[in-house]
Amino acid sequence: MLSYMDGNTPDSDYAKMLDDAVKKVKDNQERRNEYMNLNLFAIDERVIGSYSRLVKLIRNNNGQLSDDQLIKFMEITPEFLQCVREAIENNPDWDDEDVADYAISETESD
Repeated sequence: MLSYMDGNTPDSDYAKMLDDAVKKVKDNQERRNEYMNLNLFAIDERVIGSYSRLVKLIRNNNGQLSDDQLIKFMEITPEFLQCVREAIENNPDWDDEDVADYAISETESD
């Protein structure tokens, strides 16, 4: 078994069975697709999370920073800031994630 784990050809029936199982999993396209989809989902969630924090800061700004200061400080585009403001104003029931998702989709299409 240790020889197999070192990369050598399996000699025992048990090691051969493990080798076959590993090959089946590696070759399983459905599993690969599932893995890739999960990774993409995780990346999307991180992106939405970071933009949600920006939305929260914009929502709580209360005029303390000007638009130019917000754009520079947050490293966002004026279009993103405008989309966030419009989404907040037109959809007061939306949470920060909903607003971020909307603003991302609107500014990516431009």
